[in-house]
Parts: sequence; structure tokens; C-alpha cells
Amino acid sequence: MENSLSDYIKVIENRIDKNLISSLYLSRIKNITDIFPSQITSMFGFECRLGDNNQEADFAFSIQPDMVTLLKNIASEENFWPENIIWNRVSNFINCLDESDLKDIISIIWLEFDMNEHVKDIPDPGVFISFERYLKHNRLKLSKEDKIKACLSASERVLSSLRGSHFFEKIRPAFIKVLRLLPENSMLFQVGTMLSRPGEFIRICITNITQEEIIHFLEEMNWPGSTGELYEILNNLSKFSDLIVLALDLGEIILPKVGIEISFLENKILKGEPKWKRFLNYLTDEKLSTQKKSEALLAYPGYIPETPDIAFWPINLQEASIFWGKGIFINKLDHFKIVYQHGFPLEVKAYLAVYQEWIKKT
Repeated sequence: MENSLSDYIKVIENRIDKNLISSLYLSRIKNITDIFPSQITSMFGFECRLGDNNQEADFAFSIQPDMVTLLKNIASEENFWPENIIWNRVSNFINCLDESDLKDIISIIWLEFDMNEHVKDIPDPGVFISFERYLKHNRLKLSKEDKIKACLSASERVLSSLRGSHFFEKIRPAFIKVLRLLPENSMLFQVGTMLSRPGEFIRICITNITQEEIIHFLEEMNWPGSTGELYEILNNLSKFSDLIVLALDLGEIILPKVGIEISFLENKILKGEPKWKRFLNYLTDEKLSTQKKSEALLAYPGYIPETPDIAFWPINLQEASIFWGKGIFINKLDHFKIVYQHGFPLEVKAYLAVYQEWIKKT
């Protein structure tokens, strides 16, 4: 495809240390981005595991609801989607989203792709939706019951389009329990499903939640893990993080593995940001990240502005610069996830974000 998302990857790929993502994995990622138009997103990123020397990375990109019609129109072209039952469901989801009021509730959509040495050319995606903007905008207007109804209705329609109505019916009681037990100031940030993974469960992410609230919430949900061990981990992480997101896999119950995502209010992109450096030093000392990967992550943030010496600057950005100004790509360390399951070693993942923005004309 001309003007594909791969054009964006070409601009930033030389800024990614090969200790994080190998050339082979970037090539596999471009097999995916080749089929999507570049204008579909202004934000994408990579998930890197830090505890060993592998150079594998998963890939994801966001879609704003106002881009859904564009994607639907492009998808109507023959042979756009890979021909299998999973991608047919993704197509159903896109049609469902475009033809309903879901776009008023859903703030953003993510397509996420698991990559590994056995992956086929175009792997089956995960689909995630966020309610953050809707819930924040209406936080003073909506009662808790209104929020529950909105999130439940949207999640049921999306997940049923992707996995079938029978799938959500099994999860529905536990999902309602989650919504009712959310702490007062907490928010269901994201919900979705990995279509490439076996098992009948969904992923939910809860934001604006304290470590004490996490422990109380998990106990109320009868989580089959060790809240004592998890509290110690949260206590250690609190020294480094400003913001915590709780990521859970939910079937008929909460599954044993949980993720703790951490980030900072002062999430600066400048190299040498001290909070990130202290945290990465901690991970290295605890053998949760290799020295090479920690150093590569600290070197990742920065800017790539449009300049004449960049041979692969995307054509769509060149054309749009007449109206918007010069284009720029911004590389950020977005957040880290600590994966905990009783009886297993901790695993840490880093999330490298890329934002396409504009230096506006003055």
C-alpha cells in the first residue's frame, strides 16, 4: 500500500537500539504496517521484555473513533483484511463501531499484535477500547450506576462482535462485579481481548487507584493470588512511580496473573529524565532488566523533526505540512509493566511510544 504506516516506521527505526528490537522483528512489524494507511494513527508503540537478551517486541497502534469510517472504507476494498475468521470478526467490530453510538463512548481503539519467532506474516490482533475521555468529560454528570451501564453496554457490544455473545455471557457476572467494586475515584481505563491467545478471558485496566485500594479490590474479588506479596511489590514501586494502573485478566473469576503499570506525571521525553533513570537502575540491580536494555531505554527518548536530509519522510506528512507546519515524531518511554503471579519470577516490560505531531506555523 502506498502511504502505509510502514512509512512512519522507516523514519524512527534507526533510533531504536538493536538490543531492544532486532532488524528481523522490525521487518515482521512492517509486514503488519504495510496493510494500514499512515493517516490511520498518530500514536503507535512497541512492547519490549527486559529480563533477558532477546530482541523481540510486540507492536500496537491507536485509532481515533473519527478514523473508523476511513478504515471501514479502505477495508471494503477486496483483500484488505487477511482472510480468516478472526479478521472477519475485526471487520465486524469496525462495522459495529461505525454504525452505532459507540463512537460517543469509546475514546480510542488499539490494535495490538503479539510477535514471536513462530508468528505468521499478519498475526491475529488484540482489540482494546478506552472509555477514559467519556468518563472524565462526564464525571460530574454521571452517577456510578450510569457509568456502570455505559461501560457494560459498550463492552458487551464490542466483545460480542469480536468473540460472540456466548463469550461475554460467561464473563458478564464477574465484569459487573468489577464495575461495582471499583473504588470511588477509580476508572475502567481500558477493556479488550487478545484474539491470538487461547482462553475465554478479557483484559481490563483500572486507573486512578492506590496500592491500598488495589489490595482491597482484589480481596473483594476473591483473587487467587497473594495480596501480601503483591503489597510488598507495590510498596517498592511506589518509590519510583506517580501513577499506577492495574491490569487484570478476567474470566468467570480474576485470573492469577496481574500487571502493575507505572508511569510519571512528569513524563518528560528528554534524555536523562532522573525518575526513569532511578527506576531503570533499580530494575538492573534487581536483575529485572539487563544493563544493555536499561541503557538503550534511556537513550530512546527524543525528537525526529522533518528535515531535508531525511530521505523517507512520509508523503502524506509532506503534503499536510502545507497546512499544519513541519511534522515531528516524538519518542517517549510511556510506561512500564511489572507482571506478577505467585510462584513465578517477576517480569518487566517497557512500552516505547511514538507520537506524530506538528510544529505549528507561527
